[in-house]
Amino acid sequence: MTIRSMDMQVLVQKVNEVTRIQHSQQQEQMNRQQDLASQINQQTIRNSKSVSAPLKNESKIVHEKEEKEKESRKKNKNKQKPEKEKDGTQNESGSSHKIDFMI
Repeated sequence: MTIRSMDMQVLVQKVNEVTRIQHSQQQEQMNRQQDLASQINQQTIRNSKSVSAPLKNESKIVHEKEEKEKESRKKNKNKQKPEKEKDGTQNESGSSHKIDFMI
């Protein structure tokens, strides 16, 4: 099949137009991908910040519980000290050692 010169002129114009359209479509796809990537990045940043906020509150609660436990341990130690002194099981350095064996 032969192409006449008139047809060839029309085809060359169409090729340029098709090339321009394809280039614009590719550019749109690249822009969409970049937009999606930036949205995912922003969402990741938001999620990481939103997760950190409750952890601070939880750490405060844990810290308060630890302080209460320390206070209760101190109270228990203070209560147990007089009992140990009554037993007379302290060694020369003033510390008491007890060993329990179960058979």
